Amino acid sequence: MDHSFDPNQFLKTAQDTFFKVQGAWNKQDTATLSRLCGTELMQTWEQELSQLRASGRQNRMENIALSSSEISEAWTESGQDFITVRLQANLLDYTVDAKSGAVVSGSDSEPIHFEEYWTFSRPVGPNAWKLTAVQQA
Repeated sequence: MDHSFDPNQFLKTAQDTFFKVQGAWNKQDTATLSRLCGTELMQTWEQELSQLRASGRQNRMENIALSSSEISEAWTESGQDFITVRLQANLLDYTVDAKSGAVVSGSDSEPIHFEEYWTFSRPVGPNAWKLTAVQQA
């Protein structure tokens, strides 16, 4: 429906969002996450961050290296455009005690490789995209 849509430009935007989300998550920056994400996903992430804070912990993701990304599917449904992007990356993913900084889970030295599918949506037409779902492969 959007004749100005450029798949390559969208992929760059998705990659940029990937890094912005990781950075905002590390800072527990819910304002930035809210600008990038849809309401339902944001509610889930706010619960996760709240549980981390309540337990005195902080999740950290560092040394992020995006190894590949590609659009895996695109569709329109009920007046919304959807695009899913497959992302493969390596990073350090670990949780620390907020007071001492001690690692309580994960590793701050051994990177993990992961693959996720990030789905973005927007009202049909040349509107702004929001991240609405993240699924682990």
